[in-house]
Amino acid sequence: MFKKNVHIIYISTLLLTSSIVAVQKKSADLVLSTQNKKETEVATKKRAQRPKKQISKIESQSAAKMAEAAAAPEKKRKGRRGRRLAKKTPKVARKTLSTMNLQELKKSKEALVEAGNKEVAIKYLEKMIPLCTDMHYLAEIMIELADMYYDTERKAKAFTMYREFVNLYPGSDHVEYALYRATVCKFDEIGDADRDQSQTKETIELAEEFLERSELFVTHKDEVFSMLKKCRERLFENELSIFNFYLFNNRMAAANKRLDSIKNEYVSLLPEKEPRIVMLEIEFAQAQNNNERVEQKQEELITKFPTYVIQSAQNIPKKKSVMDRF
Repeated sequence: MFKKNVHIIYISTLLLTSSIVAVQKKSADLVLSTQNKKETEVATKKRAQRPKKQISKIESQSAAKMAEAAAAPEKKRKGRRGRRLAKKTPKVARKTLSTMNLQELKKSKEALVEAGNKEVAIKYLEKMIPLCTDMHYLAEIMIELADMYYDTERKAKAFTMYREFVNLYPGSDHVEYALYRATVCKFDEIGDADRDQSQTKETIELAEEFLERSELFVTHKDEVFSMLKKCRERLFENELSIFNFYLFNNRMAAANKRLDSIKNEYVSLLPEKEPRIVMLEIEFAQAQNNNERVEQKQEELITKFPTYVIQSAQNIPKKKSVMDRF
C-alpha cells in the first residue's frame, strides 16, 4: 500500500513538472514572438524612413548575391561537364585559304566583295585562278581580278592581267575592254615631259594595237584615240625640252639633229604643231646668226600660218609704260 502511494505521488510530480515546462515554453515563445514582432515593426519603420534609391540598391545587391550563390554550383558543374565533353569531342580543323576548294573560295570572295573588302577578296581570286578548269569561268575571274587590281591602285598587276587575258582570249567579247583597260593602266603612269617617256611609248603601242581593230572595237575607240594623241603631244614636248637644252648649252650639232628628228616625225603625226616647229627653226637660225635663214622662215610662218602668228602676238605680254602706273 505504501509503495503504491509513492508511485502515484511520483507520477503526479512528473505530470506537474511537464505542465510547468510546457507553460514556461509557451510563455517564452510568446515573449519571443512579441520581441520579433517589435523588431519587425522597428525594421519596417526604418525601412520606410530610407530613401527609395537606397532600398532598391540594397535589394538589387541582395538579389545579385543570392543569384550568384545559386548559380555558382551550376557553373562549376557545367564547367566540369564542358571539359569532359571537350575531351570526348574531336576537334574539327578550320579551313584556311590554302585548303579551300573553288566553290568555297568563290563563296568567301563574294561575301568579301559585298562587304567592300577588295584587298582580301583579291587573295581569294588569286587562289581561284590555278584551281579553275572551266575556261569560260576563268575568263570572268581574270577580268574581275584585273579590275580589283586597278581599283586598289595596283596598276602594274592590273596591266599584266589584262594583257594576259588579251593573249589567252583574242576572240572573246571582252577583249576590247581588256585591251582598253591595259592601255589606261599604262597611260596613268606616264611621266612629265622632262621625265623618262618609256611608259608613254608603251601606251602609244597599245593604243595603236587597239585602233588597228577600230572597225570592231567601237565602244572605247574615241577614248583610246584621245590617249594616243595626248601621248604623242607629251613626246613632242619632251623632244622640245631636249632641243632647248642643246641650244642653251651651244651644242649646235646635237640641237640640229634633234630638230630634224622632230620635223620628220611630228609634222605628219601632229599637223597642228607645224608652226611651232617653224618657230624652232627660226630660233636655231638666230642662234647661228643666220639672218637669211631667219627671214626665210619668218616669211614661211606668216604665209602658211597667219592665224598662229596673230595668236602668238596677242599672247606676248605688253611692256608697261610709265603712264600705266597712274
